[in-house]
Amino acid sequence: MTVRFISRVLALICLSAAAPAFADSEGPYVYVQVGQALAHNACQSFWVTTWLPAYGANPNCSERSNIYRAGFGYNYTETWGLEVSYGTFGNATAAGSAVLPGNGGLAPANYSWQMKADGLAVQAVGTFHLSDSLAFIAKAGIADVRFTEYMYTIDQNLPPGYTNYYWYPVVNYDTLSPALGAGIRFDFGPHGSLFLIGETFGSHSIYTIYGNNQKVTLVAASMGLMYRY
Repeated sequence: MTVRFISRVLALICLSAAAPAFADSEGPYVYVQVGQALAHNACQSFWVTTWLPAYGANPNCSERSNIYRAGFGYNYTETWGLEVSYGTFGNATAAGSAVLPGNGGLAPANYSWQMKADGLAVQAVGTFHLSDSLAFIAKAGIADVRFTEYMYTIDQNLPPGYTNYYWYPVVNYDTLSPALGAGIRFDFGPHGSLFLIGETFGSHSIYTIYGNNQKVTLVAASMGLMYRY
């Protein structure tokens, strides 16, 4: 999802803002959304900042990832509704090769590290119509965010499939967090809608097991399709 693509979608929505209304917004709906997330400070894990560099590795760690969510909602009025969704909140990853501890001492090895955040969100939704087909949407609620950290190395001197060290999981952290979002929605037919939204799922001290109190902050921007019954 590029900036150019998003700008074209926004231009289409603005040009169509005066289109006639298609359907009443009240009632149930389902939706799917995809986008980009940033897990800020997730790369501050002990394994990325300390353990791997101690063996000469220079991890190229990324805190950006694709996110995918799906949800069900119900609009009690044209303005107010409630929805439940499940999916990812953001990931951070690092991978490469280095000389790491093995069965017979130090040996060439491939390593892979990941911090994954996913879970359930329950949110109240406000839909404020700017025209018959264009609306501002706001979401506020609670997310059950589950953080899971994976770290493993594969000794290159071992036969394929043999794993020397494997941590699963290193961090396993589950917490409730505010889930806030705001965006725009365009109704393009009797049942269909397109929306663009920015969201945040809180800041979390997930690395206290390593003595690190730096918080990981989850933010995302995504686009979704909604089907209203």
